[in-house]
Amino acid sequence: PEIYYDCSGMCLNDIDGDNVCDELEVMGCTDSLACNYDSIATDDDGSCNLPETYYDCNGICNIHELSGVVAKRL
Repeated sequence: PEIYYDCSGMCLNDIDGDNVCDELEVMGCTDSLACNYDSIATDDDGSCNLPETYYDCNGICNIHELSGVVAKRL
């Protein structure tokens, strides 16, 4: 079998039951709406930084679709 797996392809160590072997887990931000989203992270480490309400990650107002105005946060 592959390293970290048994002969049936099951993880030998998977404490959180997410089908990713503990030795292969990647910690990071798993919230796709966060500014620091990490697409390869398999376990959320609490590091997610969400943008301020009504703004995107670059500080640009994201309610322009409603008002027709784009504003940069000061």
